[in-house]
Amino acid sequence: MQYTRPTGVRKSISKEFEVGNHQAMIKKVTRLPGDKKKKKDTFMIHLEGVHGESILSFLTFDTPFTNENLQYLLASIEDNGVAIPDMSFRYNRETYEFLYGKNVFINVAEGKYKGKKQNQVTGFITLKEYQQENF
Repeated sequence: MQYTRPTGVRKSISKEFEVGNHQAMIKKVTRLPGDKKKKKDTFMIHLEGVHGESILSFLTFDTPFTNENLQYLLASIEDNGVAIPDMSFRYNRETYEFLYGKNVFINVAEGKYKGKKQNQVTGFITLKEYQQENF
């Protein structure tokens, strides 16, 4: 192969999820520890769709929404055929390891990030919600 300097705009490497309900797999969970002043412990969840799409979701701990978000995440995993173990789900190694590689259902909607339109995970959903046309 002969070298030819690339010109033009680089093609996007990752494929974006379309707006709507999707099935995805948790491909990676990254632990983002908080600090004592303002940041809270967070799991950055890397999701991959059945057609190679990718998107991130964040599960932040110690907020008014943590318990509900975590319960929906676990319900989504359970609806994909995985028994939920009797353990304490929180910002710990056991939760981190349990989430890895699990199939889930997600809802994606158009949002904004730093002023630009971008599709975002609005939440983890149950099988029943996934099957509904107008969630």
